[in-house]
Amino acid sequence: PGDHKAEVPYTVILFEPDDAPGVRIAGILVDDDGVEPACDMRLRFRPVEAGDHRIAGFAPVR
Repeated sequence: PGDHKAEVPYTVILFEPDDAPGVRIAGILVDDDGVEPACDMRLRFRPVEAGDHRIAGFAPVR
């Protein structure tokens, strides 16, 4: 994010579910279409396939 977009191919986020205050899930921002990450951004879970693994991905709710 910010001035380093070309250096890092993804944006790492901490997601806090509404129904579990205080719990934070590490993941990556996906399907952002150039949207800048922000606190209180509404996100939807979108798992990402990475070889034999799945990574927690979260996409902005539009």
